[in-house]
Amino acid sequence: MTSQPRWFTLLATALLGCATALPPEATAQTQFYELQGFRELALTHSTIAILPFKGAAFMSPLEWRMHDDADIRRDADLRGLEMQATLESWFLKRSERGKFIVQVQPTTETNAILNDNDVTLDNLAERTPQEVAKLLGVDAIVTGTVHAHQPSMLVAAAVSWMTQGGSNVNSYAMLDLEVYDTEYGELQCNYRKRILRSPWVRESRLLHILARKTSRRIAYKGKL
Repeated sequence: MTSQPRWFTLLATALLGCATALPPEATAQTQFYELQGFRELALTHSTIAILPFKGAAFMSPLEWRMHDDADIRRDADLRGLEMQATLESWFLKRSERGKFIVQVQPTTETNAILNDNDVTLDNLAERTPQEVAKLLGVDAIVTGTVHAHQPSMLVAAAVSWMTQGGSNVNSYAMLDLEVYDTEYGELQCNYRKRILRSPWVRESRLLHILARKTSRRIAYKGKL
């Protein structure tokens, strides 16, 4: 009986793993900054707002070439809004469990106020974080960027993941989150998280993992 070539065995193993593999929880990098005194300042806050995140299309190089600029921009904006909504969901979950010490302004209200005042991701940099926070009427704002990097097509990425595993750091999703307070307008917290990305995990699952980890880390979790 003729044996199958090595590449076929690797491919079959990778595709079989698609049905049973769990999303990777191990991370390649975590960077965390917190301004001295923020934990005490956080206790004085009552309401925060989550801004739409600046996103990037979750596409491989081949997929980028198959879409025009408008499609890529649309996908990036949707990812940013999805990150905003996912983070809101996790903050509310922790609040319901008594593990989040502030109220979260509904993102629908946040986005409506921004829209009414012609504030978009394109011109957000024209305003200071303090100005945006005052516009929204909250004690602090949460903002940032989210993107993913998948350097190859699904089949090739699956084989690479199965053969290299956690060493395949070129395939990842990253969140870069910032918290600015209204009173001082200062960067109070910066949380950057990068998680390894297996090729068969959906983008929405990656965002949930990032949001869950974030909700456990920043000062509003209620533990000094």
